[in-house]
Amino acid sequence: MHLNAVLIKSGFEDYYLHYWSDVPPYAFVERPVLADSILTGCLGNFTRMHQLRSFLCRNDVMQYSMHRMSDHQVLDAIRHMIKSGRAVVVIKRKFLGNQFLKFNGKQLLWGDCTGNIKKWWPAVSGRPGYQGKGQQNLPGQGPLPEGTWMVKQSEYQKISAEDAIVGLTSIVGLKRGKWPGSVIAWGAHRVWLHPKDGTNTYGRKDFSIHGGWKAGSAGCIDLTSYIGEFVSMFLEYGKDMELVVEYR
Repeated sequence: MHLNAVLIKSGFEDYYLHYWSDVPPYAFVERPVLADSILTGCLGNFTRMHQLRSFLCRNDVMQYSMHRMSDHQVLDAIRHMIKSGRAVVVIKRKFLGNQFLKFNGKQLLWGDCTGNIKKWWPAVSGRPGYQGKGQQNLPGQGPLPEGTWMVKQSEYQKISAEDAIVGLTSIVGLKRGKWPGSVIAWGAHRVWLHPKDGTNTYGRKDFSIHGGWKAGSAGCIDLTSYIGEFVSMFLEYGKDMELVVEYR
């Protein structure tokens, strides 16, 4: 992490306090409510409170009164920086060996080389009423076919402002642009999937992992509002991954 970042919580996902201008492009910015609870956990930890004081000292307005501030006042000052947009809490992960993905029809799971699940997100595939194992052969309705798929870094795409506008002009029966339906249907990110040998696609194609406003898809894995967190983790990992699809 950047020299000016402060570690405020550690684990598989490390949480760092960052100046907004120094945030890495792949970073997932934590929501202010959760960031506040993480900051509160620093109370009583001498090392972390000292680092937070040092973080504030880099702000010329604060350094002259720092010695008079209690730990609670230090946290209040940090909270003010977050609310004003000058600082954010971002996540950095510790990846052990090769990572993998698994989709079971209800969740997209992220695992490490030991087989342990490190993270999961609610996810669906298929239209409502067509999301079961028995419908995976139905084009345009059923879920992603079972088997093994490749999730490649080179297949990641982020919607542009132009594509978002063009996609919004799509209507029923007339799809326009590369992102028909825009962020409503796709969210702001997607990663295209490619079947590995031995995977029966039932003649279906053009699947991805994407987001959107409402759960449901024509066969893609739909992460809805969780797509941003997944993409942040995927880009930070920086390697292609295998996705195993196996329905319960």
